[in-house]
Amino acid sequence: MKKKIKTNIRLFMPDDMGLMWDQCKSGNLPLPSEASTDPAEFNKNLKRLIGMYNSHWIVEDDGEPVAAMFIKTDGWTIEPHVEFFAGTTPAAIFRSYLHFFGSLIKQGLKGSCIIKAFEGNKNLFDRLVKKGVLLYVGEIPEGDPNGTIYQYCLKPNRS
Repeated sequence: MKKKIKTNIRLFMPDDMGLMWDQCKSGNLPLPSEASTDPAEFNKNLKRLIGMYNSHWIVEDDGEPVAAMFIKTDGWTIEPHVEFFAGTTPAAIFRSYLHFFGSLIKQGLKGSCIIKAFEGNKNLFDRLVKKGVLLYVGEIPEGDPNGTIYQYCLKPNRS
């Protein structure tokens, strides 16, 4: 019998600072490189990063932390940003997004959830469209220094 893997998204807790420090030292957080060698620099930069977002979460897959999730909101629109940790499998990444977007649909999110993707992860979000949790909205050619931005939104719950 195939084992059922449980995905969980929980609030970021003060105890998670050690986890984040380990990930920073591995280069898996969007912080300046000097932050990965100096604990004081790490704390300053993580506080700055956290301050840019309204809420902060840890994504767990089968009991293991696999990502940090940061969410911006204006009260109506939410924009999630996820930093997956080294060694996270593509299957765990897919399950994490499917769980997050599915839970927003089940909760009957009032407002919108906007997702921005780049060429390297567009296929992942296209698979989530096929699963029925996202809608493809369009693209903005050269909308970012990294290239074209592909936009998706949460599929509204019509039930």
